[in-house]
Amino acid sequence: MTLAEVLNKLNRGTEAEVLCAELISQVKEHRENGSALPKDSISQLNTLAAVFVQQGKWRDAIETYDAVVQDRKNMFGDEHPVTMWAMQQAGENEQAKSLFEVLLPRQKKILGEEHPDIKESEEMLASLKTLTT
Repeated sequence: MTLAEVLNKLNRGTEAEVLCAELISQVKEHRENGSALPKDSISQLNTLAAVFVQQGKWRDAIETYDAVVQDRKNMFGDEHPVTMWAMQQAGENEQAKSLFEVLLPRQKKILGEEHPDIKESEEMLASLKTLTT
């Protein structure tokens, strides 16, 4: 996937997509038959979705991001930052914003104001607020 990421950043999305052929096949099978995605493929789906975005294949990108969101929800729960970041990538901005608004005070209470995750969550929430207004 690293080469696909590099090719995509060089605006060579068609070549990047060829390298993702096995992953594309797995996602298609997952959508059509509900078969589980291999654990190691989930982290690669963001790259695949970015390849689709670069090529203007919006439906494929959304469906790919959706697979990431569902996996993150199953693995970490609805309110985990990883899930919310995946939701934001999938375009579920309003829902992600609402969840971050609940999460941030909890994080501050548990982790303290100076924890690096707080800054990251604050930046994500600010970004989501601009996207949803």
